[in-house]
Amino acid sequence: MDVSVIMVNYNTREMTAAAIDSVFEKTTGVDFEVILVDNASTDGSREQFANDSRIKYFYLDENIGFGQANNYGVKNGASGKYLFFLNTDTLLISNIIKVFFDYISSNENVGILGCNLLNASKEPAYSFSRLFPGIVSDINLLTNGLLNKFLFNRNTDFNYSRNPVKVAYISGADLFIEKQLFTEIDGFSANYFMYYEETDLCLQSIKQGKKAINLPYAAIIHLEGGSQKCINRDSLINKEKRSIASRATFFKRNHSSIYRLIEKGLYCTYLLLCGIKYKDYNRFRILRQEYCRQMKIHV
Repeated sequence: MDVSVIMVNYNTREMTAAAIDSVFEKTTGVDFEVILVDNASTDGSREQFANDSRIKYFYLDENIGFGQANNYGVKNGASGKYLFFLNTDTLLISNIIKVFFDYISSNENVGILGCNLLNASKEPAYSFSRLFPGIVSDINLLTNGLLNKFLFNRNTDFNYSRNPVKVAYISGADLFIEKQLFTEIDGFSANYFMYYEETDLCLQSIKQGKKAINLPYAAIIHLEGGSQKCINRDSLINKEKRSIASRATFFKRNHSSIYRLIEKGLYCTYLLLCGIKYKDYNRFRILRQEYCRQMKIHV
């Protein structure tokens, strides 16, 4: 088997069905399988996908999080030499799996691949980052992206060129990696329930001497946040707090206490300025407090 396409569903039955259909419609010239791990969905997903003979379907009795569900799919069903982690809120519009397979097969120094992502209107969407979260990226935030513009021009989170671009990390919506490398770096860390798990995975890959590369040759439609819709202010804040918690986990796993102290000061300053800019002081005060609290919790 060349490629195992692994998807994680949590109450996104219709989007997931469309994403799976797009994989089978657009993929040719490569031997692949689709593995769907269901994080205890209650929207009729189990009844629909358990009967889909095209895929390997695993229903979990509890929601174990995005990264761990992907790990489950790898350990219990993946037989491909390469793994393609694909969000359920995506649609393939070209034979991107074959593009990924051909490129990584002939570039031994590449560990992780991603492509350009387009929103529902087929406009450029967030696809990668050129900077890892940290002191440098905080300075970039505080200068309204000036550092990114100086270093990378407009190719900061979308590849407008016609050439492959080395990046810090790939969006978790489409992440292509050799199974052997994924196993060597122990897959997605169990310390993350959601958010930043792909950032950490890319960092671990780079530590192994492997590059993360964005390919501009083809694109995927990403209905960003389709599985994490915020229906009100409270749900938005809760989502942001989960992201804040994962951000803190990333630094505690990968950086010293002195580095974390400096980074926390810079990022909390950024959140303070966001409160002023958007005139939403209470929301960003809650996020600052949560970040300070999470930075004290050991993992």
